[in-house]
Amino acid sequence: MARKIATEERERWAVALFAPYKSPGIDSIFPALIQKGLDILIETLVKIFRACITYGYIPVQWCTSRVVFVPKPG
Repeated sequence: MARKIATEERERWAVALFAPYKSPGIDSIFPALIQKGLDILIETLVKIFRACITYGYIPVQWCTSRVVFVPKPG
């Protein structure tokens, strides 16, 4: 099941949807860095996602977010 869900093609598609220069996460990694290094990272990312699906585990760091509200005029 995990092999059907987490594939290289799906991971590449998902990473391509990232806006490259959005604010980085709490790890300080900009999406552009992942996009530029994807050929090196893809195999490891697929293994990680497959393991998460197989074991039903979500790393604690993935559940952490920092939200900053930016007021807009009007």
